[in-house]
Amino acid sequence: MARSAGAGKTALVAAALIGSMMGTVTSAGAADAPKADVAKPTAAEYVAWLDSQNTAEADQTATQFKELSAENQQKFLNYISDPEIAKALAGQKGDPNADPDFESKRTATGERTSTTLAGGDVVVSSESGVTPPASRGSAGDWSCYYWVNNTVLGIEITKHTLTQTYHSTSTEVDKVYSARASHKNLNPGVQVDNQPEDQWISAAGNALAYVTWNVDFVYSGSQIHMDKLQHVRCDETGFREGYIKDA
Repeated sequence: MARSAGAGKTALVAAALIGSMMGTVTSAGAADAPKADVAKPTAAEYVAWLDSQNTAEADQTATQFKELSAENQQKFLNYISDPEIAKALAGQKGDPNADPDFESKRTATGERTSTTLAGGDVVVSSESGVTPPASRGSAGDWSCYYWVNNTVLGIEITKHTLTQTYHSTSTEVDKVYSARASHKNLNPGVQVDNQPEDQWISAAGNALAYVTWNVDFVYSGSQIHMDKLQHVRCDETGFREGYIKDA
């Protein structure tokens, strides 16, 4: 169902991921004051924090973190608490240890792209697609998605996903069912929430979904606030476009 023109939209967006995943950042002011002031954790403190989350994702991250060498554990903690890395992801300033490396590949349902930072230690990826796969212009019910994530030393730390379900005829979208935003955040110094999702059918017969993310980087001395708009557009041919940009 997804076609190459739509997948190409993802490749173009991914080329700007460094400047769009977390977007333009500002020092947190009174109107958007961070909710906490978090010190960079030690390795033991990070594992204890993960254990306190009581989720399978946190347990998996704890296992992966423990498998790192002591040197890489410290490097990992430095990366997740480093405001310069956050600013590089946000595009506010140049990428520290710049090593831009863009990769794109097909998946079972769409296309995945990635860009590396910090000598390859930090990777920003995105994926888009539709399920179930079908021939171009098929009528039926579909689920279309777009996500962006961030991994550090091979461990996924954050992920923002927007999914929408809809129905199409062979020529246009005629019904939208729901839009759902979800996120994964296993960085104790980052706080994430979101506004209610919006979904509608455009005049051109596309299914549109939007969500606004509110993100605070709250490590001691480096408080940063970000508002990001995530969007996914789909039609009878599948995924058409997805991005995250300044709200």
